[in-house]
Formats: sequence, structure tokens, C-alpha cells
Amino acid sequence: MKYEELVAKVKAVYEKADASQVGRHVAVQFTMSGDPEGWFYVEVKDDGSVSVMPYTYDDKNVDAFVTAEDVVAIISGKKSVASLFADNGAQGDYEAAEAFDRIVLAPAKKPEAKKTVAKTATAKTTTAKKTVAAKTAAKQSATTKTAAKPAAKKTEETKEAKVKTAAKTAAAKTAAKKTAAAKTASAGAAVKTAAKPAAKKTAAKK
Repeated sequence: MKYEELVAKVKAVYEKADASQVGRHVAVQFTMSGDPEGWFYVEVKDDGSVSVMPYTYDDKNVDAFVTAEDVVAIISGKKSVASLFADNGAQGDYEAAEAFDRIVLAPAKKPEAKKTVAKTATAKTTTAKKTVAAKTAAKQSATTKTAAKPAAKKTEETKEAKVKTAAKTAAAKTAAKKTAAAKTASAGAAVKTAAKPAAKKTAAKK
């Protein structure tokens, strides 16, 4: 991490922090060694506001000698400025260091990536449900159409059967009429045949 990036990160953390519990003016200068190296200070003013500047501070209360890793640990709440006095990592007013450590850091924001993953999972679930519903509707529609086809065939077969039955009935009636007419004609012929002998008998009597 570059010096400018680290100072910007420190500034973003402390300017959003709550320094109302510090109760006094405190200025801590951080002298960094290693990679990166440089100076910056954090000042808690009497009104409770916090200022971070990339300079040295002449009237500092505490001079902290740190690395970039120490700075990251301090702004993450994992390490205190007062603890630096134990291994000669800080010089100056120990009580001012304790007051500085009463700064309440703002909680870290949760990664946005998790929200994105949750939204993606929800979207996939919704899409899957819609797909299943569409397939189910398509199957039901296909089943309805398939069921309708046999019904249509049965209706046509019924109509054809009625037509054939009607044709057979008409043919039967016509045949019956022809038979009756033939019988009537035969009966008339028989009557004529019976009348001829009677005429002969009458002629013989005369």
C-alpha cells in the first residue's frame, strides 16, 4: 500500500469516529518506517472533532514509531496507541495516549459482494420457478389438446355411424315397399287367372 493510500484510509476511519469520550485535546504523530515510510498526525480537538493531516506536529502529545502494519491494526481497533509504550514504540504523554484510545471507531461496512450473491441467488430461484411453471402449463395445454383429439374422432365416428344407420333404414324401407308391390301385382294376376275358367263355364251353359 502506498503512503498516500494509507493516510487516506486513516483519514476515512478517524473522521467518521466518535471522539466525544476523549475529553481533551490530543495530538498523536505517527512516524512510519519500512514500506511505506513517512509521517502523519491525528488530532482530537477540544470540540471532539478529529483531523488527520500528512505532516509532522510540533506540539504533539505522543510520538508513535510504527510500521504500516501497526497503523492498519490501530485503525482496525486491534491495537492501541498506549500499548506501543510497552516496547518503546511510543514516547510522550502516556495519559494522552490512553485518552486517544477512547476514540470509538465506526464499525466496518459489510462487503457488498454478499448482497450481490444473495440477489443473484434470489433471481436464479425466481427464474427457475417461472421456468417450472411455464413447463407445467405447457404440459397441461398439450394434455388438453391430446384429450380433445380422441373426443373429436369419437364425435365424427358417431356421426358416420348415424348416417350409415339412416341409409340402411331407408334401404330397408325401399325394399319392403318393392316386396309389397310385387305381392300386390302377383295377387292381381291370380285373380285374372281365376276369372277365365268361370267365363268358359258360363258359355257352356248357354
